[in-house]
Amino acid sequence: MPKAAKQLMSLDEFLAWERKQPECYEYAGGVATMVTGGSLDHSTIASNLLTQVRGDEDTVLEPVLVIEVISPSTEREDRGRKKFDYFATASIGQYAIIV
Repeated sequence: MPKAAKQLMSLDEFLAWERKQPECYEYAGGVATMVTGGSLDHSTIASNLLTQVRGDEDTVLEPVLVIEVISPSTEREDRGRKKFDYFATASIGQYAIIV
């Protein structure tokens, strides 16, 4: 199960903190949650997508596309709360899930 940070933080605090961490984290509702490692297929898909849509910044302020590469262990969260959080962002026009 992913490990969550114990204190709530602002988005700016999260971004500054996360850049210093050796692991990857997601941020939602003031909580940082460590993202667990995926399978080789998961990593390959994510790497290929990153290569195709790579930007120069590590933060996109007004994203228009979200591509979620999901695994069985995260599918419920990815298809649930996270999907609704993405659609609550006005700039996002497209949302894709890759299993």
